[in-house]
Amino acid sequence: MRMLGVIVSIVGLIIIPVALYVLTQHGPDLRYTLSDPIRIGQAEGGKIWQQVEVKNRGEVEAKDIQVKVNAEICDHEIVKNSEGDEVQVFSLPNVFELRYSALPPKGNFILTLATSESRVRLENIVVSHNKGLGVEAFSGEGRLGRWVPLAFVIVVFFVYMGLGARATLVSVLEGQARYERPEKVLKRGKPFYLGTQKWGSLRKEALRNTLSERLYGFEDVSLSKAYVTLCGSRPSYLTEDEWNQLRGVAVSQVQESMSKKLYLTPGAEGVLPLVRLARPKNMPESIWSELQEKAMERYFEKKVRQISWTSLRKLPGLLSEEMPQGLSPGRWQEYTAEVEKRYLSEIESGLRFAEDPVGFVEEQELSLLSPGNVAYVRDLAYRCALRSLADVRRIKHARQFLGRGKPKWLKEEDYTAYKESAQKTVELDARAEEWKKKVAALEKERREVSAKGAELSEKIAKVSSQLEIINEVLCDATALDRIEDYNNAFAAGNFANLRKVAVLISKSTEEA
Repeated sequence: MRMLGVIVSIVGLIIIPVALYVLTQHGPDLRYTLSDPIRIGQAEGGKIWQQVEVKNRGEVEAKDIQVKVNAEICDHEIVKNSEGDEVQVFSLPNVFELRYSALPPKGNFILTLATSESRVRLENIVVSHNKGLGVEAFSGEGRLGRWVPLAFVIVVFFVYMGLGARATLVSVLEGQARYERPEKVLKRGKPFYLGTQKWGSLRKEALRNTLSERLYGFEDVSLSKAYVTLCGSRPSYLTEDEWNQLRGVAVSQVQESMSKKLYLTPGAEGVLPLVRLARPKNMPESIWSELQEKAMERYFEKKVRQISWTSLRKLPGLLSEEMPQGLSPGRWQEYTAEVEKRYLSEIESGLRFAEDPVGFVEEQELSLLSPGNVAYVRDLAYRCALRSLADVRRIKHARQFLGRGKPKWLKEEDYTAYKESAQKTVELDARAEEWKKKVAALEKERREVSAKGAELSEKIAKVSSQLEIINEVLCDATALDRIEDYNNAFAAGNFANLRKVAVLISKSTEEA
């Protein structure tokens, strides 16, 4: 019997591996995996993304591969094994089908699916090829899985089959611990085929992967596995040390998730839920206070940045906004002071171009400003309005000012001062007109006197010239012959008489 057992064992050790090898060579071995769902985006615009990876682990090419998903798929992406591979996609309501031409040994392709409402589950996926069905990678099924029970029955008394079964079970546990079912490993008791050290190692790995979710920064922190873990109590299947380790990982992930959310969220409203988020009971208060302070700083940073591009028309809405729940009143007062400062600056800018400064200011919501700032802008508007008044030192503007009467916005004392100045301008203009008339009359009189004086001077000069000529003739009767026409000051008759006198004087001189 012992020899027979040895012979059977030898035959089993030779035949079974050869048979398994031959069987695995007769066809492809398609394996597929489904990843955890990842939500990107919130509300109606969000999508749930998952990846289906199909790999040919056999030594023969798999042909006419079909991936059928019984779910409503709204979007998909395909990463081919080779760019030359042929792919067909048929998308119907509640059914998505992909046909892949061929997949060589060790080849794989990745199909990324997006759903809008619920995740795709393993039972919704069927992978097949021209020679059979594909197998989910971690299901423990497939060609080898079907032959193991048969080989176990045939050579149940052989130790190596026991070791093979153990290795398979350990592999399944390791897959669960590393990938999608770490809690299942933690919740079960120690299997009889594992030693204490190996079991402890598996539990540590499962513990590490319990919170191994990928953080993108768009997720709702309160729905994350790490946050929910910190809100709960220690699970009964964890020891105190394991619970402390899990809490440490959860705290780190919540910190990382909140930091990413604060950095990636574009608006202040998106940060507000983090400010209001309740502290998990297992989160250290000091760490949570620091996170809340960062969230509040980020919120007010975004709110203050929003002020810089808000128009004058919308600033009153920010000033009248009520403080959201969960914020610090002191920080909120600092923010409203910045808004009021910006509002005041916009009013000042508007006054530079306003045709009616006083009316422009009264149109603003001054009740939202402090009393000091209200007095300031009204005074500034009044001074701008005063500068816009015409110069009453000019007669035209003075008459217009007096003709229009007192503007409603102008103070009585300033109106009195402007009115007196305008009246003086009018009086001075009237006096100037009178003086102009007097000056014109005096100028006319001066010109008349001047004209008479010129005529008298001309007559005196003429008489002087005549006397001089007479004197020369009396001294020398021939002097008349040397007088040019333009020097002759006598009329023609008088000059003829003077010539007669000269002739008589000449004759008298000759006789003497």
